[in-house]
Amino acid sequence: MKEVRNLLLPAKFSWKGLFVMAVISAYLYVFFEWLFIITKPSFLTTASIFLKIEILLFSASLLTVICVLPLAVLFGAAALVRQENFNTLLLGLGAAVPAGAVSALALLMIDNFTYTIFKFGIVSADGLPRALYLVGFLLLFLLAFRETRKNMASIENWPLLARRPTVPLLPLAGWVLLSLVLFYQGSGIRKDDQATAALARKGGLPNILLITADGLKATHTSLYGYERNTTPNLVHLSETSLVAENYFNNAAGTTGSLLSIYTSKSSATTRVMSFPDILKGEDAYQHLPNILKRLGYYNIQYTHPVHVDAIKQNVLAGFDEINGKMVQQSGVQSMLNQYLKTDYAYFLYELGNRIVDRMRHITFNKKMITQQELVQPSEFGIEDPPKVKRILQVLEQSDRPVFTHLHWMGTHGADFYPTNRIYSQGKNIEQQQKWDRDFYDDSIVDFDAGVAKIIDALVEMGMYDNTIIIVSSDHGQNYTTTDRIPLLIHFPAGQYQREVMGNVQGLDIAPTLLEYLGIPRPAWMEGESFLTRDPDISPIIAVGVGHKKIRVGDTLVDRSDLPPFYQYGMINVVSCDTWYQLDLMDFRLETGKVPDYVGSCDAAAAVDEQGAFALMREHLAERGFDVSSLQTLPQVAKEAP
Repeated sequence: MKEVRNLLLPAKFSWKGLFVMAVISAYLYVFFEWLFIITKPSFLTTASIFLKIEILLFSASLLTVICVLPLAVLFGAAALVRQENFNTLLLGLGAAVPAGAVSALALLMIDNFTYTIFKFGIVSADGLPRALYLVGFLLLFLLAFRETRKNMASIENWPLLARRPTVPLLPLAGWVLLSLVLFYQGSGIRKDDQATAALARKGGLPNILLITADGLKATHTSLYGYERNTTPNLVHLSETSLVAENYFNNAAGTTGSLLSIYTSKSSATTRVMSFPDILKGEDAYQHLPNILKRLGYYNIQYTHPVHVDAIKQNVLAGFDEINGKMVQQSGVQSMLNQYLKTDYAYFLYELGNRIVDRMRHITFNKKMITQQELVQPSEFGIEDPPKVKRILQVLEQSDRPVFTHLHWMGTHGADFYPTNRIYSQGKNIEQQQKWDRDFYDDSIVDFDAGVAKIIDALVEMGMYDNTIIIVSSDHGQNYTTTDRIPLLIHFPAGQYQREVMGNVQGLDIAPTLLEYLGIPRPAWMEGESFLTRDPDISPIIAVGVGHKKIRVGDTLVDRSDLPPFYQYGMINVVSCDTWYQLDLMDFRLETGKVPDYVGSCDAAAAVDEQGAFALMREHLAERGFDVSSLQTLPQVAKEAP
């Protein structure tokens, strides 16, 4: 008992020293976590240094308040009781606050170091090593607790603190003022778009199935005239569907392209191209899934966590189920997203999650998921049949209209492992060449069969005539933006069956669906509906990371300086049957013809090299990019015919 008392009671009564230690430990904790996050690829990679510093000061001030509040309660109790032993005991208990912050920081720093250098850390520990981390943390806490007790009295001898008792109130007032200023700076209570906020729930809404195949070229589907019969089921479906003959993606990557479909915004607008990019501010709420959810839809996303995941990309208030996980946003996360700007909220949530996840793991409360486990094929990873099975279960069981996005990974290159071996029959699947045509075509046959299975199930469940089916892709083979990709939309009862001959883009899908539902297109959507009319002659613009990339950990990042074009390395324009692609790093403009373009072009309406270059410059300038380096038309290299 005496040993416990000696551990709790400090050597000397010093509330002043305890408060100072709590403040210092809070600032140190946030500073080192902030330093770790900004020096690795993260959502803050492209933030300005001023924004990064604001987030640091705001978060540190907030944690300071959190640490000081329990000490203030203990101090108040001590002032009321005025009994020396009781007051001294409260002071000893208060030492747990700075000790907890210091020991938690030490645990994170050790874990960061071992995982970075040796690829071993808390996340990969199990069994006995997992328990040893808990023992190690407790030892760190006891050590920090002992040092806090020993040093809180000596802090009173610091020149600034020793002058007069009221001096500590000055920095405390400064912290409060700083917190208020930064809270005002970081606050941004979400204001929903007035048009979408006023939407009323409507009865009899159709189910909506968005099915995208990874890297599917239109010219390799019999739906678009390919000599091989790769998509017989899509050909049959097209007889009662709206089919876009010339459809193009808006980003040279899965994440950016699919988010452009959701938001009907250019990737240059949202600044989302690939992980770790996230939707921020109003963009996080302005998307098709959010509109449908407010109409009463049950929204599910089955993609692949590495390529696109609504949780990772910060698609807020959009989905009820994501890759097998039920979306139940914590109260803390909801509050942060409601009252703070995205960067502030995201940093604070990650700041808390990093230590909470590790503490849950070492206390055997909840196991952390390793990066290897995340990217390995799983039930809802690369394998597509389990995704189809789950989607059909939801459709059958839901008492609400369902919006689902299924991203089919079987067509993802550069290797393919089809189930139906028609064109690759006789070839060794383990020794296939990259982007092998025969294996690729067989993977498309698998995709076509998967779509047929979904349609058959809808017919059997009596839902086919009340379901919108959209079949498309994220980009062309090998991440192209200048190839046609498929787009077929089947409306209930075969409505709006026709061929759309004008150029259509991913941004146009959401407005088209909204027009069918009788919902006004929000002003923030950049696309246009093509439900009842062909799109106008406006050129289609896409962006991409370019060809100069390096690997940092598990992430591909641009090796050039991020300004002035974020992580984008290229931008291209498709005007009628001609494409123009500008390399933003080498400043080279290439041009060529869209392969197997369908229809004729009005030469007077198409843009030339100078016009395409001006459109690219205007597109970037309107979205806040520095285009001062894009003043003169670069030398044009024409693609060989």
